[in-house]
Amino acid sequence: MGFSSWTWGEGLPPFEVDPSLLGSPSAVPPQQTPVLPHDAAPKDAANPNREPEVPVPLTSATSAQRVSERDLPFLPAGTVVEADRIRGERGKTLVAEGDVVVARDGQFVRAERLTYDEPSETVTATGAVTLEDRALGVRVTGPEAHYNLADKTGVFQQPRYFFTPSEKNPHATDAHGAAQAVYFEGANQYRIERGSWTTCAAPDPDWYLQADRITLDRNTNVGHAQDARLRFGDTTLVALPWLEFPLSKERKSGWLVPSFGVSSRAGVQVAVPYYFNLAPNYDLTLTPRIYTRRGLQLGSQFRYLTESMRGTLEAEVLPSDREAGRTRALGIWRHEQRFTDQLYGTVDYNAVGDRDYFKDLSNNLSLSSTVHLLRQGSLWYHGEGWGSQLLVQQYQTLDRTIETPYRLLPQWRLWSAPVALGNAGRFGTVTFSGQVTQFRHPDAGSISSSGLYWTEGTRWVATPEWRLPIATEWWSVEPRVLAHLSHYSLDQPAVVGGRTTLSRILPIVALDARMAFERDWQLFGRNWLQTLEPRLFYRYAPYRDQSDFPLFDTDRYGFGFAQLFMMNPYTGYDRVADGHSVTVAVTSRLLEPETGRERIRASLAQRFYRDDPKVLLPGEAPWSNRRTDLLAEVVWQPFERWRTKGFWQYDPDEGVNRRFNAAVRYEAGPAKVAGFDYRYTRDQLEEVALSGQWPLAPRWYGVSRIARSLQEDRWTELLAGFEYNGGCWVGRVVLHRYALSSASNNTAIFFQLELNGLGSLGNDPGSLLRRAVPGYGRIAPTGPERSLESGW
Repeated sequence: MGFSSWTWGEGLPPFEVDPSLLGSPSAVPPQQTPVLPHDAAPKDAANPNREPEVPVPLTSATSAQRVSERDLPFLPAGTVVEADRIRGERGKTLVAEGDVVVARDGQFVRAERLTYDEPSETVTATGAVTLEDRALGVRVTGPEAHYNLADKTGVFQQPRYFFTPSEKNPHATDAHGAAQAVYFEGANQYRIERGSWTTCAAPDPDWYLQADRITLDRNTNVGHAQDARLRFGDTTLVALPWLEFPLSKERKSGWLVPSFGVSSRAGVQVAVPYYFNLAPNYDLTLTPRIYTRRGLQLGSQFRYLTESMRGTLEAEVLPSDREAGRTRALGIWRHEQRFTDQLYGTVDYNAVGDRDYFKDLSNNLSLSSTVHLLRQGSLWYHGEGWGSQLLVQQYQTLDRTIETPYRLLPQWRLWSAPVALGNAGRFGTVTFSGQVTQFRHPDAGSISSSGLYWTEGTRWVATPEWRLPIATEWWSVEPRVLAHLSHYSLDQPAVVGGRTTLSRILPIVALDARMAFERDWQLFGRNWLQTLEPRLFYRYAPYRDQSDFPLFDTDRYGFGFAQLFMMNPYTGYDRVADGHSVTVAVTSRLLEPETGRERIRASLAQRFYRDDPKVLLPGEAPWSNRRTDLLAEVVWQPFERWRTKGFWQYDPDEGVNRRFNAAVRYEAGPAKVAGFDYRYTRDQLEEVALSGQWPLAPRWYGVSRIARSLQEDRWTELLAGFEYNGGCWVGRVVLHRYALSSASNNTAIFFQLELNGLGSLGNDPGSLLRRAVPGYGRIAPTGPERSLESGW
């Protein structure tokens, strides 16, 4: 069977091409240059910017074959028609039958039969019609179509349509659907009658948006639906008279996907946020939220971003809490601003109207256990080799059993970068840091739980330090000398009969020495590389009586390996430990010589004193021996998927265990993790916990955590949930019960349905699961953590 090909160019008469002439360049009018349809020829992979070559027209020997779309030349701004049979009259109508292809400006129409009206530049096609516009990322198929190639208007009957990102619309999401009819209303403008829309890639999608009318504006990437229903299988999840939804991941104004949850303290919660895309650099979200047990709350979040600053303002108001009988409120302001390349400032302000706000209105354990809310502002300057900070700080204390910290009103800090002494630091380096702080407290004059008076005043501190690191391949030594200089000017003494003006000059001398030895070792029939890494840390500071010094910001560090090598075991500057001490530590590792992978690491450490330390915190027990507890730590990875860790604090004088923690993890792959934790602190805590995430059946996953206090003989946390990966959607149901105190608990239920490319319904338990189940992996994330913008 032969074929025919007709080509139109602007200002040229129509002409019929004889198949025998296709091998000759004269088949193309001499004043025109043959070009290809958009993306007709493959790009050069090695040189993607190189223009594709025009394939040589078919010769007469292949004239019985059909010209493929890739080999089909056409004139600039012209039209190419190809079919088994073509007939027509110049300037009027062309009729093509049998495997018809019409190409123009990157548009392709395929059909069994097609009529082309030249004056109006419209085609009427029937029989397996396909329209493809590659520049716009559109493909539509159906039994019948009427389409204008010039202004891209027309109608498709009973079509299926497909949208993809394209060169002109790179941010668009992949979507498809079916309809009774699709109307083309100009470039990137579509009206779908009685149709569906989904970003689920499956041919038979689990979820889709169904509506009487859907309009898609792919220039602004906004879709609208009338009489819309969000369908999941055969179930309607949401039915709305009008819906606005995004066609890309770009921001836009509209209603966000509603969220909901259940809490034993607040009841059922339903939130319907509205997003205002006010400008490219700032936006606003208003969130009406209903608590069935408490009332209606209004939340808001304002975000802004400029070249010199960024920040967030958040507020929540519950005008009349039916349970509490009062108004509940929250406010947050976080701000960063750069004034110059060296000068910038920050604000972090958090406040709630009452201490039980998070316990009553939050489903988040970390928020429910919040003790202090930070309120601070700072101004930073970074100069050449030095820096400075001006800070004001205070806290809102939510736990009634915890005392409020001192306020810093203000604090000024100054520090320097290391300054080399001698050529390339031959004689070491010197650094300097200092600060001046004015402390204030609302309970000044009263006695604190430490037995000292809350006092107000100003503290000056300076701490210059000299270091001289000396290192070789297998050993290193670093002597350090630090001078602690401080002065206090107090409004009232911290103890009865104490001083209001105090000064202190203390040198602190330290020497840090390390060595590293290696040997080849055979164990269990395998070759290993074993290391032995001893370390000695010597520290000395003379004794000064500090019993009448206030405690503005000082406490003892938690006891661990890092604290045994510190210049001062106290936080802040109000206490400086005295005496000679030596920390002795040793670490040994077992390494795979081929990969260097660490299989076992074991460490021991203990600090020894020449004399019992005399400087203590109020209420701290006097030292009765000249050594600290013994610390031990083991990290063992016996197999690729197993990892264990243990920490032990042992009191050799009393022969008792002070602290012991152990953890075992098994990670078989993504979303396959199980763990066991045991925590013990003498006379304070003993708790065991089991956690895990594991496939239960194809597409089904279970997630859980159970924690029990052995000391209190009660469950402190219970979490159980199921996740289902539907390919283009993920569903989650999580039940969480946790202790707020020894006498009260909170129970929350999370429901979430993530829809690929659209957003999510329900409350996202992601942060909860990551905290409760170490190693938790989000199963096949189908979309962003935050819902995409949509509206109704």
